[in-house]
Amino acid sequence: MKKDGFTVLEMVVVLGIVTIISSVVLANYPAFNERLGVRRATEDVASSIRQVQAYGLGVKE
Repeated sequence: MKKDGFTVLEMVVVLGIVTIISSVVLANYPAFNERLGVRRATEDVASSIRQVQAYGLGVKE
């Protein structure tokens, strides 16, 4: 007689795997967030430089 469903052992194993993956992801999140902030700042500086260049080319004395 076979019953469909999950055993307690299977549930514990899956929960353990999910916990390990979650801890790895959360441990790396601050570094990822910092890199994202640096990238945004770099893009802002590049955009500002392009705006200044466009303004400089458009201004006639």
